[in-house]
Amino acid sequence: MAKSDPVKRRASFEVNTIREWLGPIHEELIDRFNDRHETVETGDAEAAAELDREIEPLLIKFEATEAPLSANPGWIASKMRAGWCIARGDYADALEYEKKGYEYAVAEVVTPETQLANAKRKSVSASNIADELRRLGDAEKALEWARLSVDLWPSNAINHLVLAMAVYRAGYPTEAGRLIAELLSSVELDNPRDTLANCVAFEQELHLMTDLEPVQKLLRSLNSRHTQPAAATAVGG
Repeated sequence: MAKSDPVKRRASFEVNTIREWLGPIHEELIDRFNDRHETVETGDAEAAAELDREIEPLLIKFEATEAPLSANPGWIASKMRAGWCIARGDYADALEYEKKGYEYAVAEVVTPETQLANAKRKSVSASNIADELRRLGDAEKALEWARLSVDLWPSNAINHLVLAMAVYRAGYPTEAGRLIAELLSSVELDNPRDTLANCVAFEQELHLMTDLEPVQKLLRSLNSRHTQPAAATAVGG
C-alpha cells in the first residue's frame, strides 16, 4: 500500500468527459486549468501567478454567460470551480465545490429523456469527490465514491482509473492491479486525443504504485510515448 501523501501537490489533467461544450470561455478554462496543472508539475511559480490572475475573471464571466446554457447551470458552475481548485492544489476547497455540484445533480427533476445525462453528471461529481478524498488521505470514503461513479457510468474509463487509485490507497493492491491491467487494454497511449492516455500520462499518483506489474508496464509505455502531456489537448466532457 502506498504511503499517504495528502500534502504534496501532484499534477493531474482536466477533461470534459460529458463532451458538453458550452462556448469558447468553457474551452479556454479547461485549457487554462491544464496550463496551471503543468505549473505544479514544473514548479513554474511565475506562470502560476499569471494564471491565477487570469482565470478568476474568466470563471466569473463563464458563470454569467455560458453556464446558464447548461442543462444544470449550478452543477457545471460548481464543477468548474472545483476544477480550478484542483489545478491549484486546493483539494479541500475543490471537495466542497464538488459536493455542491453533486447536490445540484441529485436535485434535478429527471425524466426518461434526461436520465442518462443526469447519471453522467452524478458520476462525474462522484468520481471527482473520490479523487479529492484520496488526495486528502481519506481512502475509505474515496473508495465508496469511486465505486458509485462506476456504477452510475460504467463505460467511462476515467472512472475506472480513479477507482484503481482509490482501491490501491485503501489497501487492495491486487484489485488495483487488475483494474490497471484492464485499462491498459483500452487506452491508446500513442494517440494525443485519447482522453484516458492524457490522464494517465499526467497522473503522478501512478508513480506511487510501481509495486504493481501492470503499473510498471503502463509507465514503461508512457516513457516511450512521443507526445508530451503538456502539449496534449483535453477532449473529454
